[in-house]
Amino acid sequence: MSVWASWLEAIGFLENLLNRYTPRMPYEPVFVVIDTETTGFNKRYDRIIELAAVRADAYFNPVDSWHTLLTPDTNAVSATRGTPPPTSALHPCCGGYS
Repeated sequence: MSVWASWLEAIGFLENLLNRYTPRMPYEPVFVVIDTETTGFNKRYDRIIELAAVRADAYFNPVDSWHTLLTPDTNAVSATRGTPPPTSALHPCCGGYS
């Protein structure tokens, strides 16, 4: 048998072995991505107005999600930046959050 034929046989054997073997993980990794929305970047004057999290499986497919709107000091936001538009004006998909 030639060297080339031996290589092809070895590669075929390894491919068959890899195709049959499916590794089992002792646990399924879970990832959580956290997002915040703020009124600005100044930690002294600006506030967090929304928190959100998305849980993903080992293949980064979303499994679950959560979000909540927080009530900022609206007077401080209005005084520094003017009254913000309702969220539905920025993101029509949100359906009426304001």
